[in-house]
Amino acid sequence: MNSASPPLDDDAPALPWLAELVADLDPERLPAEVRARYEGAILDLIAAYVVGRCAPSAKVFAAHAARDGGMMLETGAVAAAAHALELDDVHIDVTGWHPSVAIVSPLLGAGRRTQLHGAETFAGVVAGWELGGRIGAAMTPAHRRRGFHATGTVGPIASAASFGRAQGLDARRLAEAMGLATSVASGTFGILGGAPEAKHLHAAHGAMAGVYVVQLVEAGLRGPAGALDHPEGFYAAFAGGDVDRTRLGRPLGEPWEIDRQMVKPHACCGHAFGAIDAAGELARAHELDLDAIERIEVATYDAAAVLTDIAPDDPVAARLSVPWCVAQALTTDSPDGLLGMDAFSPSALTDQRTRTLASKVEVIGSDDSDARFPAERVTRVRIPGVGAAEVTHPRGMPENPVGPAQLRAKFHSLVGDALSPGAAEELEGLVIDMLATPRWAAEVVGVIDGAS
Repeated sequence: MNSASPPLDDDAPALPWLAELVADLDPERLPAEVRARYEGAILDLIAAYVVGRCAPSAKVFAAHAARDGGMMLETGAVAAAAHALELDDVHIDVTGWHPSVAIVSPLLGAGRRTQLHGAETFAGVVAGWELGGRIGAAMTPAHRRRGFHATGTVGPIASAASFGRAQGLDARRLAEAMGLATSVASGTFGILGGAPEAKHLHAAHGAMAGVYVVQLVEAGLRGPAGALDHPEGFYAAFAGGDVDRTRLGRPLGEPWEIDRQMVKPHACCGHAFGAIDAAGELARAHELDLDAIERIEVATYDAAAVLTDIAPDDPVAARLSVPWCVAQALTTDSPDGLLGMDAFSPSALTDQRTRTLASKVEVIGSDDSDARFPAERVTRVRIPGVGAAEVTHPRGMPENPVGPAQLRAKFHSLVGDALSPGAAEELEGLVIDMLATPRWAAEVVGVIDGAS
């Protein structure tokens, strides 16, 4: 890896400099703890994909891919499934970005077609995470405040970095592929206006777009390496030029972007985690008479305060509803207070007690919380006449992390109903032995398909 690159000049385009950082990246030279974090991210994405294939939206993408074929549609089907149940990871400094769904999905979907070696695949994962994280964090929170969903906008750039590096593009062509990706970036939170499963298209599009632009560059199309920071380029259009370039120009490892990963302990939108944990604290601290509660107040940052649906009518909407998540946190009998997939199942949505509680939840924005976002996710839940609880770093954040043992337990819990114990262990072994495994993606997908 090129950790001794000259500093990024204030007036120089960022993409060529970023591409140089990862063009010669060698996974073997990563610090052991960093490599372990990346292995965990890959394992977590595989689990989300395995269990997410049962989701109705994922089946639509899979049927489309089976009918029309091609590595792009296969990539989209993997990404849609991995994102469908809100189990995939989040970059804590890039609001709305689910990184591994954009970065690992192309390497599973397209990677099995191109027979990528595990070592090159791993290098691609690191490249996508490290470059995508910088590019997205540099424009946070301005990007989200303009209504954009980074899974669909940063996703194509990170996917291009991941798939391009895995395919062996040199620094010039890698920068051009990322430049092309800025032209196909898309995705807004207009999905909250109805049919929230359209959010899964953002994941599929982000992953597919990266594969597409890399193929175009490999075929000879030039890309605009200056597109990120041009006066009429990506940052101008998607963030109004409100960009912190110091986040772009740091050497690798200062910090590692993977250290800003949130692994999800709850099976829902990460912006609901603060409310879930705070409500859980109240439930543990008080003998609640749920029928006597008249109002539940949630004060939080703006990106969470828009998730106000008090009567979700399908599992996707429930995962994007702070009121529903709070109601579930107050009624769950889970000893650790974690909300699993059963909290958002069709049968759970028919529970009248939970629906009544959700209808009593009022979610409001807090200027103080918003000023401290995204480094902190300050959320306060108050039940008048009972008390209040406040959470600054919800479970899953780097400051309150899901550890390796918990992550492994999550993996086996998720895949347990879909795969045999032997297949689950084989997948885990393939991740651990990734750097030494030829045709890694084909091996992984073969185990999943063969055991399903």
